[in-house]
Amino acid sequence: MLPNGVVLDLMPRQGTPLVSVLVLVKGGAESDPPEQAGLASLTAELLRRGTPTRTAEKFSEEIDFIGATFSTRADAQSTAIETEFMSKDTGRALDPISDGVLHPSFPDEEVKKALSEGIEASKASKDSLHEAAATYSQVFFFGPQHPYGRLAEGDEVSLKRIDRAAIAASHARLYVGSNLIVVAAGGFEPAEMRVRLAKAFGPARPTSGRRTGRPRVAPERGCCWWISRTPSRPTSRSATRASTGRIPTAFRCGS
Repeated sequence: MLPNGVVLDLMPRQGTPLVSVLVLVKGGAESDPPEQAGLASLTAELLRRGTPTRTAEKFSEEIDFIGATFSTRADAQSTAIETEFMSKDTGRALDPISDGVLHPSFPDEEVKKALSEGIEASKASKDSLHEAAATYSQVFFFGPQHPYGRLAEGDEVSLKRIDRAAIAASHARLYVGSNLIVVAAGGFEPAEMRVRLAKAFGPARPTSGRRTGRPRVAPERGCCWWISRTPSRPTSRSATRASTGRIPTAFRCGS
């Protein structure tokens, strides 16, 4: 563990030319305010879209030039930043990676773009029967007040309530030393990698500001619903707690 609370987990694999670095942030969708579902996911998406020293274009150029990858995702309990690069490029890769994780600037134009993309993706997901069914079963099973009853990526309603200030506040609250776990696996010497990671993530603020926001709401007793395009040929089923009056007609094919 680093002095600021960042936990390091090193898994060397001698002879492997690649290194994978996973940064885990304690706090995913459960940390989102109820009216701003998708905040943690959107914050993670914007990590690569600009820092005080790098524009979004420069960040992508540096990552692409060395053939590295940088992706993010958020689930109910955590946010993950997944990266991979050649062992020989470790130093060059960790610099932009840690800069994006710790020092995103959230440019207004990029925030607007990411919000627009998220809203359009949410609308498009409703064209898929399976995606829509998963959405309804999740919210009906846990209830709208429970963090697990909200989509990690949000929807067109909740995303419209998010602005740059909310994103910056979420990052300041969650991306702190005691909330970060950095896992490195691949071809490297442990002592050298520890020094590199300490330099990269040592600047993280040590103060923990985690707030899960998880209310004491228990899932209600459920029932089983068939979800199908035709009543006689069900394709899947999901447990929901809702009454038939709250489930859209398209999904009330049988019980």
